[in-house]
Amino acid sequence: MELSDAYEREAKQQASMALGFRHSLLEVPIAALQKARSLDPAAIRDAVRDNPVATIVGPIDFKKGPFPNTAETRCVGGQWRKGKKWPLELVIVDNAAAPYVPVGGAPELISYG
Repeated sequence: MELSDAYEREAKQQASMALGFRHSLLEVPIAALQKARSLDPAAIRDAVRDNPVATIVGPIDFKKGPFPNTAETRCVGGQWRKGKKWPLELVIVDNAAAPYVPVGGAPELISYG
């Protein structure tokens, strides 16, 4: 929430629901470069592979993913609803896979017409 609030304050526009994941795409390589202490490709590869990183979207660990050299991130379910600050706002309605993310409401039936 702090990241999206800061983004909206600075950019004067609504944060994307993927903002945290885009941010983590920088956190992982920065951590790898700090760990590798080198620009050697093998050292960087090993640093990414061998060192879990705590990111804004949770832990990224390329040794624990479902397939070799992959990492799994926890996701929540949300619904876009009429908002107070923006025309539409994402409300988290299911956090079963990531209970540390607060739920903002229950799922609602979507009706058309």
